[in-house]
Amino acid sequence: SSPAAMLASRRSGKPRDMIAPGPDAAQLAAILAVAARVPDHGKLAPWRFVVVPPEQREAFAALLLDAYRADKPAAGRLEAEAVTAFATQAPTLVVVLSSPRAESHIPVWEQELSTGAACMNLL
Repeated sequence: SSPAAMLASRRSGKPRDMIAPGPDAAQLAAILAVAARVPDHGKLAPWRFVVVPPEQREAFAALLLDAYRADKPAAGRLEAEAVTAFATQAPTLVVVLSSPRAESHIPVWEQELSTGAACMNLL
């Protein structure tokens, strides 16, 4: 299928709908390499891809839940369950961190757009 056809039919997947197996190591490396091929003024690569291995998912879920509760202290049980499920359901989990370089002459907003483009390519 052509790139245009793939983009025309693209939809975001839900972690609960993603089933094993996830990509193997070579496939994941290729996915991340393509994700990084985005407009990047200054060649700063202002993002970080973090692959969370299965044995670290519970610890990641706890960190994510702590961060969620810091922002929403009144979060209820269903919200907490949804955050935990998000961190643990998909067979492969890649977290994208925006890591702009404030000392650069490239504006932070432009670096954030590059990170967003990397996320789009990753998806």
